[in-house]
Amino acid sequence: MANNFRIIIPTGSIPYYVSKAGDDSKDGKTPENAKATISGVMAAIAALSIATQVCIVVGVGLYEEAVTSARELAQGSQMIADGQVTFRGNGVNSFSLALSFGCVITGFTIENYASVAFRNGVINCMVRNCPSVVPGISNAIVSNSIFVNCTINGQPNITSSIFIDCVLTGPIVYMQSSYFNGNCLLTMNMVSTVTNNPDFNNIMGMLRNGTNGIYKNLADFKADFPTYNINSINLPPKFNNPAKYDFTLQADSPHIGAGSADGSKNIGGTSYGVPYVAGLAPQWLEANSAVISRSDGSTPDLVLSGNDLVLAPGKVSGQITSAPMRISLNPAAIQLLQYNGFLGFNKSQAGGSATNNNVPDANVHAGNTTNGAGNPDRLSYEMRWTDNDVMPGSDVDWTVTPIVTPGTFLHFEWNTQPMFDTMGFGNGNALFNKNASPSPVSAVWIQVRVTLTNNYV
Repeated sequence: MANNFRIIIPTGSIPYYVSKAGDDSKDGKTPENAKATISGVMAAIAALSIATQVCIVVGVGLYEEAVTSARELAQGSQMIADGQVTFRGNGVNSFSLALSFGCVITGFTIENYASVAFRNGVINCMVRNCPSVVPGISNAIVSNSIFVNCTINGQPNITSSIFIDCVLTGPIVYMQSSYFNGNCLLTMNMVSTVTNNPDFNNIMGMLRNGTNGIYKNLADFKADFPTYNINSINLPPKFNNPAKYDFTLQADSPHIGAGSADGSKNIGGTSYGVPYVAGLAPQWLEANSAVISRSDGSTPDLVLSGNDLVLAPGKVSGQITSAPMRISLNPAAIQLLQYNGFLGFNKSQAGGSATNNNVPDANVHAGNTTNGAGNPDRLSYEMRWTDNDVMPGSDVDWTVTPIVTPGTFLHFEWNTQPMFDTMGFGNGNALFNKNASPSPVSAVWIQVRVTLTNNYV
């Protein structure tokens, strides 16, 4: 199996799969015959009837390619990220999907494209460093998404989203429960918002009415239009770490409960993030932010090259391990695992793949670190945990599950909720069975390990 896909294809849709371990010469219609690129899928879709509803499932990894749909996808079509998926442009190419009404893309990071164009729904995505973004036709849905350093054109319908350093040329059709930082500029059309009253937002930036209007802060804008944005605020949001794209909320954030009339939603669709307990052990054990493995006792398995960690010559694996981290005063289910560090892992050895990140790959690929033929080089994310109150001091103190030996690290899929099945496999393991009553990880203390491997076995 090229990829351990977990997305269930909706009834009535023709499936297409994309994997970092795929092959564009295959038909892409099964996980075993996955395409390698979105371009490969788009070429296949171009031959279908224009009325064909498709569901494109993209396996985890980094895809560095221009994306252009050969024709408009039929109504009800979807493109879904199966885990952490990033599309990365080179600064001059484009990401463009022609979607009919009722189509959505879900769960992607899209970055560094000169232009990005959708036609309808954008859900749970991050778009950053793109100077021209067109969400789609009027009333295009933008929901639970994050935009950073973008100019957004068109007339989107925005809910529960976050905008950092963005210009929204609009006019915006509707916005609710969303956050706009102090560098955002918003263009409204108050004539057309009579039935779409924007509200429950945190607007730190400036607004204007119409493309020729004067930009004003929220208070002055509300003075001009006193029946709009009645419950919107202009207050520092108190995110946990926005510089690293962590927009979870501190306990005293004004966003909590302020995104709806009944207090059931937070502004920006953001979640409450439990801060680390005072007196916690350092997150990483050495001053250089990482414990780098030394399998032979002397030479590091990983070496620092610029901002990247790379495998040392002759090594097939290396890892960094965090110190124990307390995430809660009492056992709490972890909702999301996300690596927010700026230190990268470079897998670009000659002849190998530079873009595989935690691919749940069940194949063993021949090759070694000297010729780069091991494909894929990949990152694996692992974690062990305990619900004991005292910080673990040895392997036996990590009580993971009754079916796993204490001290064992389980593989998990990044940017998702960590789950493990009844056989003790985490959802980042190729053997994870999503149908075997998976359970969420509930913990007080956790310890994280990230492994860079040239020849995954």
